[in-house]
Amino acid sequence: MEKIIKIIEENNQLKFDGEYEPIVCGNSIYSLQFQFGDTWNSCNHKTAVFVVDGKYVLIEFTGNIVNVPIMPNASCLSVSLLSGNGEDELATTALKINLKTTPAICGQTCSDEFQNYLQQIHSFVNKIEKGDIVVNTAFVAENVANANILINGNFQINQRGKQVYDGGQQYTVDRWLKNSNSVVEVLNNGVCLKSSGSGALIQYIENFVYNSHLTLSIKLNGNVYSATAKMPSSKPTVNQEFISFPIQGVGYLKLDYVVSKDKMRVYLYHTQSGEFNIEYFKLEVGMVATPYCVKSYAEEFMHCQRYYQTVKNMRVSSCLFQGGLIDFTFPLVATMRTNPTITLGELMVQSINGATIDGFSFSSYGDGLTSFRLRAVKTGHGITNNASIVQTTNSPIVLDAEIY
Repeated sequence: MEKIIKIIEENNQLKFDGEYEPIVCGNSIYSLQFQFGDTWNSCNHKTAVFVVDGKYVLIEFTGNIVNVPIMPNASCLSVSLLSGNGEDELATTALKINLKTTPAICGQTCSDEFQNYLQQIHSFVNKIEKGDIVVNTAFVAENVANANILINGNFQINQRGKQVYDGGQQYTVDRWLKNSNSVVEVLNNGVCLKSSGSGALIQYIENFVYNSHLTLSIKLNGNVYSATAKMPSSKPTVNQEFISFPIQGVGYLKLDYVVSKDKMRVYLYHTQSGEFNIEYFKLEVGMVATPYCVKSYAEEFMHCQRYYQTVKNMRVSSCLFQGGLIDFTFPLVATMRTNPTITLGELMVQSINGATIDGFSFSSYGDGLTSFRLRAVKTGHGITNNASIVQTTNSPIVLDAEIY
């Protein structure tokens, strides 16, 4: 859930509009909302100057809302404003914003606002590159990181629960698909990709990024490799490769667009035999690979559950039963991106006194986006009062909406 800090501007002075919750470093959910006087309202070009531990980052914005940059581990933050129209230049006083460095559970970032924020940064970088704005690089903040477009970039979420993924093409740790020639072993600080030949570790991306530079980076065998590409202003009509960066002794770091899936794709394509330890992948807007910023487990987990989630130890005791049917609806913890494939696993029915009633068959129905409906069927099941209990036993119910 996005968090807003309200700030009032009066005669170029900034002050907080009431109390606010300190910003948690590393989270991507904070925005500043300004209440401007007439002078600043009439200014079309505004730049927020964020000073982080004595160095600054500049973000252009329109309207009255600006997103706070992600700070992996900062101790001090302040903000002030500059008008960027080059004519009636204005400036405000600086306002100190309180920080917390302890990770906290945070909500999902609104994708439209997030993409707008990235576009603003990219626009400002373009002006610096063209020489329209001169920046003293000695004072540019280094302790600021762009957000990662990829989900589970450091492989911390592993809902499928295996330590080793081998065999054919399959999803491994959340959002990462291996091909049939690769083996993925889960490590404490990433994954190890193993192969006796060629193979790949892949993530598909739902939303195409238009008309921006994208930088793809990977920390592989202790080294960071990165490459940048300019994205087109419209979606390609044929398969198109944007990045194919060679890594000696391994293979290629790649970014492309796959028409048949209507998706962007990042992957490490290894052409050599060996073991390749991957600590993280990162895809970000801009021409520079900024430091990897670890999201809180809760935030990353929520993003993963749009694609894959499980239901374990389920025990439902308020079922609707009639004739030979027992129906119930089970709510999901996150809305899935599309109708999932539902694997029911091992189920059983118990009477209200705990006795197991054999002979039921199970099926699911409904779209499964926000909940799934489960039906147990047995002619003459003998349940006449109160509700039966349907529960999972040795295996979870799996809802899979991944991109294959």
